[in-house]
Amino acid sequence: FEYDDWLATQCGCPMVESWRKGMYEAASVNRGARPETYRDEWDDHDL
Repeated sequence: FEYDDWLATQCGCPMVESWRKGMYEAASVNRGARPETYRDEWDDHDL
């Protein structure tokens, strides 16, 4: 996200929020664990 934050700063926009970064990272882990069904299954039992 370093480039995204840099680009946002250059454009005068707010940087990427930390919760969005966390969601992206969690989705990436889910995609790696279940590449065929990561859109359909989500481990959110702790929520």
